[in-house]
Amino acid sequence: MDFDFETLYNSYSKDELYEILKNQDDYQPEAVSAAKKIAKEKGWLSSINFELNILEEESNKKRQEQEKINSIVNDQCFLEINKNHIIETDSILSENDIEYYFIEKTT
Repeated sequence: MDFDFETLYNSYSKDELYEILKNQDDYQPEAVSAAKKIAKEKGWLSSINFELNILEEESNKKRQEQEKINSIVNDQCFLEINKNHIIETDSILSENDIEYYFIEKTT
């Protein structure tokens, strides 16, 4: 006998279903399918997917930043950083024990 995830998840809040869909690898495929179905029935699936897309974009951005940092470490090259990202970059470089300095670009 299969477990009835739909009945269980029908009483879940939007945040609880979001957590299941955010961490799909931690759940059985049937559980994820049930969570999607319930979220869709309750009209939450679009907003959950929107939030998951933002989370994925942020993750991709961090991964790309880490790749740039790895390239700097491996190649000992220069990196031009937008002023809006100086604080983020400073934090990432410090966390990775990478020595660096900033040069103010003059035009």
